[in-house]
Amino acid sequence: MMQFLLPLIAVLGVGSIVAAFIGRRALISNHRQAWIDALRVDLALYLRELNSMHYAVGDLLKGDGIASELEERKRTARLAFLLVYWRIVLRLNRTEKLHILLKQKLDDLMQVQSAVPDTSSVDDVIDLARIVLKREWDVTKYGAFTDLMLFIKGRRDGGREMNWRRGLFRLWAVGGGLWAVIWPLCIWATCKFVPWPGANYYVEVCRTNFSEWATPLREFTIWSYLSIAGIDVGLPLLTLVFGAAIWWAVSGFRQPKNSK
Repeated sequence: MMQFLLPLIAVLGVGSIVAAFIGRRALISNHRQAWIDALRVDLALYLRELNSMHYAVGDLLKGDGIASELEERKRTARLAFLLVYWRIVLRLNRTEKLHILLKQKLDDLMQVQSAVPDTSSVDDVIDLARIVLKREWDVTKYGAFTDLMLFIKGRRDGGREMNWRRGLFRLWAVGGGLWAVIWPLCIWATCKFVPWPGANYYVEVCRTNFSEWATPLREFTIWSYLSIAGIDVGLPLLTLVFGAAIWWAVSGFRQPKNSK
């Protein structure tokens, strides 16, 4: 009886842990999605209140109306503007690079001295806000695997494309350098002393390629060393040529950037 009961308890225990983990993950995702939605709304309100603040300052500078009413309108617009600003700041992370940059962009718009905001600065805030919201959605979707998934998709912070050609070439250079060191060590590791046929002494033999055949060290010729060097250098070069051919073939399916 116990031999069936113990596995059942183990399965139920593991199942409970998995169910708790999935439930916690779903709860966090829901809260994070609500946070993203609230941040999106606050950013839109910030831009609206920014325009209201500029309009109030513009009317005050032109003197269109009673001064006390214009000042009161400016004060009301400023309070609404600051309320949305501080709500956004309290939602942002103080250590994440994109969040810090977004706060700096918002701070740059806080100086209101004209009737309309600077269009380029507003566009910068909108573009960066889109990147932040997309990044946070990726975190909600992938969780702890966000960085890995973004790496696979070829995106980094800021939405820029990764330079795959340069990265792959550097990986090949590192791998080729490691192979250039490892292959001679492998040859050296195959060297051993064996009894010489028909004699009562031992000779040291070593391999010069991937085959099982070993050559006595004292019979090594220039061709033996060339065989070792050829594999040491030729295999990385063959990998480079093969990789370049694959890259060229795959790039044929890519649509040119300037095509419509």
